[in-house]
Amino acid sequence: MEGATRAPVINRPAHNRLVPGSSPGGPTKFFAMVNDNGEKILRDQVLLLVKMQEVDLRRSQQQVEERSLPEKLQIAEQALQKKKEEFSKLQAKSAEKDRGRREQELELKVQEEQVVKLRDRLIKLKTNEEYKANLKEIENAKVRKGELEESLLISMEEGDLLKKEISDRALSIQEAEQQFQVEKGKIEEALSTLSVTARSLESEWISLSEMVDQNILDDYKKLLIQRKGLAVVPLHGNTCGGCNFSLPPQLIALVKTCEKILTCTYCHRILYTPVKTG
Repeated sequence: MEGATRAPVINRPAHNRLVPGSSPGGPTKFFAMVNDNGEKILRDQVLLLVKMQEVDLRRSQQQVEERSLPEKLQIAEQALQKKKEEFSKLQAKSAEKDRGRREQELELKVQEEQVVKLRDRLIKLKTNEEYKANLKEIENAKVRKGELEESLLISMEEGDLLKKEISDRALSIQEAEQQFQVEKGKIEEALSTLSVTARSLESEWISLSEMVDQNILDDYKKLLIQRKGLAVVPLHGNTCGGCNFSLPPQLIALVKTCEKILTCTYCHRILYTPVKTG
């Protein structure tokens, strides 16, 4: 840019200003920049914008990744928390089962004592009716005792199964916790790397922007927002590399001369001719 002078800015027609929704009517014209020897340097300006756009794209992609990593960690943490909550419910269920079993054991003991008392009572009875009634009570007590024993056996089996499940779940949670910590470390490391890369990209963007004319830079930044990250596009034959619409031959010829910075008549993105390599 040393020794460069800037020609007066050519006003853009109202129908083709860099405003979303404006109707196409012709290419937008920017100012031309020439050096002391008359050599046009607009091409260099546009190529700088292309490089800036590449940096902006990388920055945008990085920002998406920076947002996704904490979300990924949060999902993993929520999954681990859900396992812990289910484990706590299982422990509570097991504790409740233990309480029920102890109550059944106590009731069974009471019933066994009742059978003993009824048997001891037989020798004290005087009438046949009392004796028969007592035998009936003993029989009923034995039936109830049998029911309690069966119920207690089922409770004990269910309790054993719950304890085994708790043991398995505890091991699973321990493994999940370790895996989460590993994943957390990876994400924190990735975020740290992204932070370093972000500073590098910011520095690169600033270095490039300092070589671009301020008016061109301002329009580029507006277009970048309006056109969702794609402000500068190459010509693809006779079509715009942004919207893929066919462009007038005169506009294509003007873009190739690089005498002015021109934009697509439809999407208003800045046009340029790709540099041939090899």
